[in-house]
Amino acid sequence: MGGSRWLYISQQKAYRVRQPAKGMRQPVPALAGRHVLEVTLYYETRDRKPWKLIRVDFSRLEIDSAGEAAADEQMENYRASNWMEFAVRDVLGDSDPSGPITLPMPPVLPTVSEKETLIAYLKDKMPILWQNSPEKVEASISAQVRSHKKRMAWAKGKHEGPRGCL
Repeated sequence: MGGSRWLYISQQKAYRVRQPAKGMRQPVPALAGRHVLEVTLYYETRDRKPWKLIRVDFSRLEIDSAGEAAADEQMENYRASNWMEFAVRDVLGDSDPSGPITLPMPPVLPTVSEKETLIAYLKDKMPILWQNSPEKVEASISAQVRSHKKRMAWAKGKHEGPRGCL
């Protein structure tokens, strides 16, 4: 069985938030007016308790004056468009190579202090997860970077001009 946990990280402090329900995230008034790193931890469970970290995802959010994640419709549309271009291209076939270049979105990565804050949170609040999979934070970051490089290489190759340049 698996589970997940959401955190917001801001100014070297981690805030646990409830899992988003119906697209709505839990308000955190202490973070009003800040930009935060949203961390999603995916883990295996054993005896209904977090056991081993599977993957860690990151995104950036802006928190409004009420402590709620501000909706960024333009960014969501761009993410959906970008996902269609790169995630399903093998299923649907390549898009028109003569069209405009679509570059893959860069991965959202934590800063050094945000990563240290996340690791400190795991060691303090979820020590079993940390003990059973200490490499997963770095492995998740590395996997996102590798995936982005792969998509960039594909995009550059797809739209290469007659002289080998974009």
